[in-house]
Order: sequence, then C-alpha cells, then structure tokens
Amino acid sequence: MLTSLLIAALLVPPQSPPSRDSVTEAEIRVSYATLIRIDAVAPTGRADTGFALHVVAPPAGHLLSSFFRDHELWFTYLVQNGRGFQLPGLDGPPTPGAAKPGRESAAVLQTQFVRRLVADSQFNGLVIPAIVGHLRASGVRVASALRSPGRKPIVLDLAMPAVVRFFYPNLLINDRIATHICTVFNAVRELPSRNLALEALAFSAINRDIELGDSSRIEEDFGPARKLMSSLDTPGPEELRLQRAQGVMWGAIFDSKQLRAVLLADALRQADVLPFEFSTP
Repeated sequence: MLTSLLIAALLVPPQSPPSRDSVTEAEIRVSYATLIRIDAVAPTGRADTGFALHVVAPPAGHLLSSFFRDHELWFTYLVQNGRGFQLPGLDGPPTPGAAKPGRESAAVLQTQFVRRLVADSQFNGLVIPAIVGHLRASGVRVASALRSPGRKPIVLDLAMPAVVRFFYPNLLINDRIATHICTVFNAVRELPSRNLALEALAFSAINRDIELGDSSRIEEDFGPARKLMSSLDTPGPEELRLQRAQGVMWGAIFDSKQLRAVLLADALRQADVLPFEFSTP
C-alpha cells in the first residue's frame, strides 16, 4: 500500500515542503524519488539504446533542496551503489531488444526502479536517517519516531583500504596505464566487507577535490603516485601490468596526508548525514 501511494505521488509535480507540523517517512521517500531519472541514451554507432541513471536537482522550495545542495555526490553514489537490488535492463548486460529509439521503455524502467528503491531496506536504512539528520540540522520538524544517523567511530587507517580503491588503474591507453575515479568501475567491490556510507563519503570528497583542478589538494600526492606507478611498469600481459599498477597506486596513496585531510574535512562538512565519525591517533 505504501509503495502504491509513493508511486502515485510521483505523478504530480514535485512538492514544496509539507505544511503539516512534522515530516513523515513516507514524505521523505516521495521526495527523494522525485530526484531520480532514467534516460535513454544512444551511443554513436550503436543501434540499441542504453539507459543512464541520474540524480537531478530539485526545484526551489522542494523538501530536499538543501539536502541535494550539500550532499549531492554522497546521495548519488548510494542511488547507484547502495541499493540491495539490480534491475534488468538498467544493471548488467543490455536486454536484447528492450531499448530502441522511439520506445518509452526509459519511463517504464524509471517507474520500476523507483518502486524497488522506495521499498529497499538496504538503501533506506542509510538514506532515510541521513535525510532526517539533515532536515533536523536545518531546523525542519521531523516525526519524532524517525531517527537521525547513529555516529559510530571509524579509525581512519582502517577506512583507507576502501578509500584508496577509488584510485583505479584499469586501462591501457597507447600502452600507458590510465587511472580514473568512478562510481561504477572501481575496486571497492573486491573488499570482503563494505561500508556504503563510507564509500559514498570517499567518492564525494575525492571528486569534489579533484574537480578543483589546479587547486586540488589530493593532486599533490596523486600526481607523484601516478609517476611512480608508471616508472615501475614493465612489459608483460595487460592483466598483470594492471594488477601491479593497482598495488603501487594504492600503496603510494594510502599514506597521503592531503587525501586524509580532504576526507576529514568532508566528513565534518557532511556530519549531519553520516552514521560514523573518524577517529585518529
């Protein structure tokens, strides 16, 4: 019943903050669902259309306007990676014949995705307390039964094995190893256990800093790490070269003072949504 009401609410224009005394969990789910978009995309030279999952900015006055402004990358990472389900046609190999230009399959897929997302316990276990924490920190009244995130300590050294895996050398271009930072193609999934909220923070902090270009703090250590990786590269099978490069990159960047400083600063900035806090010696 709840899911049906949530889906029905998506058929009306995005809402302004509720007029009632306090925001409910159902209203939170409807609000974040309006930020989800699935679009059909047609790569050059391909007959079949693919799908792209986006998180889009809400209009002014939307319940989650300030949440999106402050936590866009953190939330986007969880939409893409923090759910406990995969949707055929969106995740994994393309479904033959399911997405060709002129079909409305993107809209159908979006409806299916939202229906699954608003009911997903893994995703909502992270996102609803985060939104509650942000709304309360912003002075918005929220139903008293809803909990803000609990703050468990994480030793920074123990967080770094996940953080460094966002620096991912996985591609040879003109026989040179390229390193990229991505929500999808990274080595975080190889870890035996995952902390999705931490991963989302790492992705947010790293990308916000790298996007500063010449003002990036991380580049001070990331640049030398790339040079070291390249200098130690030797001829051999591609897979072996990339494995060696990943080990060099992660080892070099693990002790980066700049990366750690960026992480700590972003953890403080996003403290209202995080279920943890870093502890350092």
